[in-house]
Amino acid sequence: MHSGRTQLKTMSDMPTNTTHSRNYARVLTVLLSLFVFRVGAQLLVLNFDIALLPSFDAWHSALLPYPLLVAVQLAIIALCGSLCMRMYHNTITPQRKLGKTLLVLGSLYFATMLLRLSLGLTLLATHSWFSHYLPTFFHFVLAGFVLVLGHFHFTQTRGDICKPFVKN
Repeated sequence: MHSGRTQLKTMSDMPTNTTHSRNYARVLTVLLSLFVFRVGAQLLVLNFDIALLPSFDAWHSALLPYPLLVAVQLAIIALCGSLCMRMYHNTITPQRKLGKTLLVLGSLYFATMLLRLSLGLTLLATHSWFSHYLPTFFHFVLAGFVLVLGHFHFTQTRGDICKPFVKN
């Protein structure tokens, strides 16, 4: 029997649409796959002469020692992989404030890499950090991951807007 009771709940307490969550998971997985390719390709050219891939130096701008870089990259892959799985299984609760933060940070990251690329193509073409374009491309990939994740969190919530929720 329907009691007609109505409770107020915030939209952030409502479950996220599984279809939306899986669509975001697919996009994030493509971006993560590109990054995994980058890490794997650099490891391959370090150990083997592969004509189809650029040389090791083209992948590495030498800002970090390579063993430290690989450790950081593996940590990024583990974190992003976990987020993709949680997103696919709809176990991430969207948080609007987190979404805003990720969108701002992702935009700054993207803009920084755009500046890096622009300077590397013009004024600082002789500086190795600016003139290595492959690492910059994959930084765009990671910035895209942050932006897509931020978009999910920002758009799948409605802040503190209250909506009646009818309980059966």
